[in-house]
Amino acid sequence: MKEILIAFLIALVLGSILNSMREQQSGGSSSTSSQEQAKINENIKEVDESNFESEVADSAMPVLVDFYADTNLACVATAPVLAEIANEYKGAVKVVKIDVLRSPRLAHRYEVHSTLPALMVFKGGRKEAQQAGPIPKEEIVALIKPYLEADKASAD
Repeated sequence: MKEILIAFLIALVLGSILNSMREQQSGGSSSTSSQEQAKINENIKEVDESNFESEVADSAMPVLVDFYADTNLACVATAPVLAEIANEYKGAVKVVKIDVLRSPRLAHRYEVHSTLPALMVFKGGRKEAQQAGPIPKEEIVALIKPYLEADKASAD
């Protein structure tokens, strides 16, 4: 328990440092950074227990699910990469985010434990692929690509 508390405090401090660095890079304007954040996330939907079935399980297209925590630096670093993927593959794959602290039942259901971000690909309501930890864009694209190509093949 003591180790968990220490890890949490370290993540909290590092998160604060990262936010300060972002504000300095953007000229200290918090309104600009929130506008940029809204633009980054316009193609990524926040999902929780109340809308998981409709947004993920019942989706006609493949869904890339990001189980994340705002206090996790790897999750913070992965967010802009996921935004790029959401923009590039808009209409072919849905990208959603699930905050593990706000949706612990979903995290438990899909066995998301301590390694974040945990990315999963769902198709037809089933979990088809997953990978956890900091992941470069190329690996995320490789994770979703087989399910995109399967959609193209079934459409032909």
